[in-house]
Amino acid sequence: RHRYARASVLDSGESDLDGLILLDLPDHDSVVTASMAAVDRLSKLADTVVWVLDPQKYADAAVHNRYLIPLAGHADVFTVVLNQVDVLSPQQARDCEEDLRRLLDAEGLLDAPIFPVSARTGAGLGELRALLTETVTQNRAVSDRIAADIDAMIDGFAAYELEQRRELNYPPFGELIYLGIFGRRRPAALDAAQRYAVLLRERPNVEVLGPAPFAIARANEEWRFRVALKTNEGAALRAYLREAIVPLARADRHTRLAINVDP
Repeated sequence: RHRYARASVLDSGESDLDGLILLDLPDHDSVVTASMAAVDRLSKLADTVVWVLDPQKYADAAVHNRYLIPLAGHADVFTVVLNQVDVLSPQQARDCEEDLRRLLDAEGLLDAPIFPVSARTGAGLGELRALLTETVTQNRAVSDRIAADIDAMIDGFAAYELEQRRELNYPPFGELIYLGIFGRRRPAALDAAQRYAVLLRERPNVEVLGPAPFAIARANEEWRFRVALKTNEGAALRAYLREAIVPLARADRHTRLAINVDP
């Protein structure tokens, strides 16, 4: 019932972040098993994983032993944010960052950058935003390239398909008409299909294929045969079917006829 003009206030004025999907995962020390499983799974799938730590918990064994060390192989997509640096003196902030750097290097996360920030004062957020923008731009370039390759592939396939259809006189360069002949007795259905095919082969500018059984030769207690017709004179052939073939089919009490025109 309730509708919104946009999904989020973040949608406005952030064009350089178009394409960013930001997932706020549960805290690493969540007691909910499903939450921990979600962190584990998504940490291995995301383009960038931002670990937000603070001066009080940056050395917490839970986040290091449970996540950072086991996932060290993904360090190239990890970014570590040291938040709340505004509660520290400049020297304390440098000491804290250096100690965190030492821990990460010892755990094999040498490629994971550290961004000291303050969500309250905004310090350091410009650099973090620049990192997100760069990641989005790179992924957008990859997506655009893939899209262009797919478009070129589709265009090439369409051109090839059209050329093949032209050579084979298939739609849209010709017309295909299918006759379906159905009967409870196989000999009766096959005989009717053969009679129609003989009559149609006498028509000019018509290629007759079949009769042949359907892929499922028998269904609903009926035997099924098919005759395919290719022509460049669809109107004349349809008129002939109405005037000559349909009356024969109506007179045959042992079979029934279905006509399908493509297109």
